Amino acid sequence: MKDTLVLIEPTAQSDGVSTISVENVELIVREPTPEGAPLRESQMDVLRDELDIQNWLDPLMSLMRAAGNDTRIRILYLLWRRGEVRVNDLATILELTTPAISQQLKKLRECGIVLTRRDAQTIYYRLNEASVFVGCLISFFKDGTEA
Repeated sequence: MKDTLVLIEPTAQSDGVSTISVENVELIVREPTPEGAPLRESQMDVLRDELDIQNWLDPLMSLMRAAGNDTRIRILYLLWRRGEVRVNDLATILELTTPAISQQLKKLRECGIVLTRRDAQTIYYRLNEASVFVGCLISFFKDGTEA
């Protein structure tokens, strides 16, 4: 069966009963594919078209790239555990140089995953808890520590 779209609109209503006129009907039926069976060409076309309109995937990929690094995920965990942490303290805990940590934090800051606060010469970092992505990370961190 071809994937199609159905548009049905009432054309008149009387005594609580709607009259429906159906013209040029296209029905979209997304049949489940049996486990292990290849997708049909029409199913692949529908999914390809759906991917083209999902504008939120690119920003999500950027966030995942930013967080998807050993050092950065450890930094995010430490920020979750301690709230606000100085760059030098992160460097000491992770046994890396301050410039190396600063470089990693810059990537996280550019994506809006972390926020900064300056106190004289010291910069403190914290998670941007207003970010939905950070909320998901926090859930993972909580689940991991409860296991």
